[in-house]
Amino acid sequence: MKIGDDESYLMIERRDDNDPYSGFSISAHCGSGDSIFTGSNGTAHFDQSDEAKRSFLEFKTLHRNETRINLTEGCFLALTRQSRGDIQVNFEIQRYHLQATLRGRVLVAGEDSTAFLQELGKMAYHSEA
Repeated sequence: MKIGDDESYLMIERRDDNDPYSGFSISAHCGSGDSIFTGSNGTAHFDQSDEAKRSFLEFKTLHRNETRINLTEGCFLALTRQSRGDIQVNFEIQRYHLQATLRGRVLVAGEDSTAFLQELGKMAYHSEA
């Protein structure tokens, strides 16, 4: 799943499509030309706690305006509703053994927000709702 535009985006992909419990690769590309930052974590797992699932579902069903989705190694996605239905996705990608962090944000346009939340729910929580 690609979130953002061609200049600044976040990519989240399951490492093994045949294994629903495999980890994820999360990577970010920010900028263009001579000003490019990139970072990735190829072994991330989504927080599977009941609290995390409930918070995401409440956000998805418009009962909450923001939610934070934690991943392993201190990575996270923080989703916030904006005007016109847009969703701002603040992110942090870390690799502990490298002592490196990349922070940024991307925007999901309002017309794409429903599909984005459905796909993210399937990836993170095996949710079809």
